[in-house]
Amino acid sequence: MRVAIIGAGPIGLDVAANLLAAHPSIRVDVFERGLTVAASVREWGECVTLFTPNELNVSPAMAAALERTGRPVADARACPTGREYVEQTLEPLVDALCSYNAPPSGGAGDAAPADGASAPRFRVHVGALVESIGRGRLRKTEAVAADGDARRAAEPFHLLVRDVPPHDGGAGARARRGAQRYERGFDAVVDATGTYDAENANGLGEGGVPALGEADVDAALRPSVAGANAEHAPPRAQLFRTIPDALGRDRAAFAGRTVCLVGAGYSAATLAVALDALGADGPSSVLWLTRADGAAPYERLAADPLPSRDALCARANAPVSYTHLRAHETDSY
Repeated sequence: MRVAIIGAGPIGLDVAANLLAAHPSIRVDVFERGLTVAASVREWGECVTLFTPNELNVSPAMAAALERTGRPVADARACPTGREYVEQTLEPLVDALCSYNAPPSGGAGDAAPADGASAPRFRVHVGALVESIGRGRLRKTEAVAADGDARRAAEPFHLLVRDVPPHDGGAGARARRGAQRYERGFDAVVDATGTYDAENANGLGEGGVPALGEADVDAALRPSVAGANAEHAPPRAQLFRTIPDALGRDRAAFAGRTVCLVGAGYSAATLAVALDALGADGPSSVLWLTRADGAAPYERLAADPLPSRDALCARANAPVSYTHLRAHETDSY
């Protein structure tokens, strides 16, 4: 059996670990449009500390794969930064899963792949953007299972994949250059692409739909690459759809500026705390727009089982220099 997993982040790699451990003859190919595994995690890796400890970030299958190859498992009680999560868990996990490509030792659970003993059981394709998925020669309206036609289930999947050149890579890039190719012969496809992407961000209008004129402003202000370029002065205005590194890479984008922070998710809390930490080197003013019902953006949970989350909310509620406005009357900002 062959399985294609789209996305080499924590979920995609966890699925691979489970499949390889449970099915001795399975072959798994992971396709990641970023130029490294866990490209999205690396995007926010320097500016976000997870409020979940490693015991919730490392599944039993991931831990078993690491232990199987003698690699250490991260401290279960520690809450890592994104960078630490990549370095301590995800990168070693990829190396551990590659050990399944070693020749079988003859043990009871080491059967070679039935459809090709020389084929690797685990492969990661980085810089590989999956643009379309098909099933055999069937089109969308053909062999529909709801009509009692079972032919579709017997057809293998094939993927249209585009190579992502280095200058177009990263979690926030929608590359449309590079060569295309087909990857064929998959029995199942797992979508683990996630949602962390500027293209997937909620709009500012009702129900997450873009507000009138928002797309035009977005196109005019969005930087050509993720984050501010440290070698050049930031543009007069800048729009971030994902978490900027306000204390590091993107610091210059906020110094002395007027900032409008929209939303009251934990990403907004992370940025609010970072902007407050900049002090005199930070924004001249911050207008924070939320749909929160209370006077503060975050309602803290009684006896929160995740202390780091409670601490983040407490700190995000603390800045008194921010102007906090609640959106009224509609579901829009």
